[in-house]
Amino acid sequence: MQNIYSGNNQTPETPKAASTPKANFRRYEDPTGEFTSGNLSRGLWWVKHKVLLYRLLVGALILISAIFLIFSLAKWGIYLVGIPNSNLLEKQAVQFSNYNPAIQHFNPVPLQIVSTNLFQNGGSKVDAVSEVENPNAGYIANFDYSFLISGTSTAPAKAIVLAKSRTMAAALGLTEISGSSGAVLQIKNLQWQRVSPHDIPDPKSWQDSRINFSISSTTFENALSTPGLSGNRLAFVLKNESAYGYKQPRFYVGLYNQDALVGVMPLQTDDFHSLETKNIDLRNFTSNLQVQNIQVFPLINIYDQNVYLPPER
Repeated sequence: MQNIYSGNNQTPETPKAASTPKANFRRYEDPTGEFTSGNLSRGLWWVKHKVLLYRLLVGALILISAIFLIFSLAKWGIYLVGIPNSNLLEKQAVQFSNYNPAIQHFNPVPLQIVSTNLFQNGGSKVDAVSEVENPNAGYIANFDYSFLISGTSTAPAKAIVLAKSRTMAAALGLTEISGSSGAVLQIKNLQWQRVSPHDIPDPKSWQDSRINFSISSTTFENALSTPGLSGNRLAFVLKNESAYGYKQPRFYVGLYNQDALVGVMPLQTDDFHSLETKNIDLRNFTSNLQVQNIQVFPLINIYDQNVYLPPER
């Protein structure tokens, strides 16, 4: 409706209401300075999420409890299943184990005395000789020995028997005791030296590669059947077939008639180089001695580095 009183006859405009700014708590400023907008923001976040946090905490505790429960049940199950085995172990713990088979397996076998003899050595002298064998593949035997002849012991001597080898223990040139008919070998202070399989896997092959002496051109002449000889003569050629030289090595030369040992003779040479050949000539004064073949027994401890000659250049 037009206003008849208006000069221009126009409807007046209604004034617009002033816009009110939106509330923002981040702009809150505490006049005391004790409560900031950050504190207010964190408080509002805690109020909105405390139920969710409570549920998460309870869920985590339930999960941890479930894990411990499952672990405990598994351990109890293992324990219950293992009760028979535990009882068996308790019975075995109080039982005595027989270790004798293991001890016998790892301990060295005793030395074997193959034979012990008294041989005439011309005049009123005799030789006491024993053949001693070491049946062990991984042990060396070191021992002192003497011979008991008619209740009297000879002077002590030392001997070594390499692994899986045979040697001679002898007392030569003894004064013959009236009525003596035999000798007994007495072994004392026997010590076993184990050959480490880490250093020497096959001791017998290792020894054979170092102690390798060959005999050739053997000749034996009996004094009774050979004019001009005052004693029995034994000659042969001895060669060091190994790659090692030795400082003044000692030997025993076994004299055999067929397979029977009938005497023994000592032999010591000068330094014996590798592949060197030596002509050996020995004398024996035993009457009616017959020799068909001989065997050389080296008395060399090849495990001692002092017995070797330095390498030749």
